[in-house]
Amino acid sequence: MTSLGFQLLFWEGETFWIVSLLLVFPALILLVMLWKREVIAVHDGTHLLIGLPIFASEDRTTYASAGAIGTGFRTRFRNGMNLKSTNYGDEDFDGPTLVKRAYTGASIGDTWAAHQRSIQTLETHDNPVDRGLSFDTYVKIICQRTGRI
Repeated sequence: MTSLGFQLLFWEGETFWIVSLLLVFPALILLVMLWKREVIAVHDGTHLLIGLPIFASEDRTTYASAGAIGTGFRTRFRNGMNLKSTNYGDEDFDGPTLVKRAYTGASIGDTWAAHQRSIQTLETHDNPVDRGLSFDTYVKIICQRTGRI
């Protein structure tokens, strides 16, 4: 990501009790995650922490995340609309608050270039990109996508 001009902004993560690994399903999930080379660490000796680095583009327009299933880019516009481009998945979506583009199998660089073209298409004088990249704004994007806000 740094070769594309991105800088680490923060980490997004989840924790769960190590004891839950005694159950079959959580143990299998952990094995798959380790096989896929997810970032996993022991936290406070009692929890496992699964982390995902969140990057900011050099021009402060876009969040990027890279995980085992692929890479995603997210941009928020001042009117609350979000643009998401990924190099995984097979579904494009156009809605009032989310535009999603899936470039399945594309390289990270090609997906980033396509995302930038989409920003240029969607950005207007009346609706510029929200360049206030912060943890709070990122949470708004994620929660809006899941319908929690």
